[in-house]
Amino acid sequence: MEGVSNPLRLRVISNCEVAGGIVKSVTIQDDGNWRIDVSLSPQYGKLLDVGNVNHQNGWLVLELISRDQPTISVPLVGKQIIFVGPLVYDSENYWNAIYPVWSIQDD
Repeated sequence: MEGVSNPLRLRVISNCEVAGGIVKSVTIQDDGNWRIDVSLSPQYGKLLDVGNVNHQNGWLVLELISRDQPTISVPLVGKQIIFVGPLVYDSENYWNAIYPVWSIQDD
């Protein structure tokens, strides 16, 4: 996982997922990555783990790493988006995430 901070904490569940939902929050992290929290459309609920429900309001976390920021725009809160990337389990935060997100587009 080139460009990912501390990749040993991540366990790949699926090499590639395409999903969508509504952006609930967008924050810049200390490492320069953008964290994007998404309330998934119902058909993508299988991507969530109990940790997403207990610690993330039932939202999926997307990480837009600094390497990819020149080619992927950060979406606005409230936007309906479609995104692509590997689904991973983050063992430090106890939730599933798309890390790194490879594509984000308006739906």
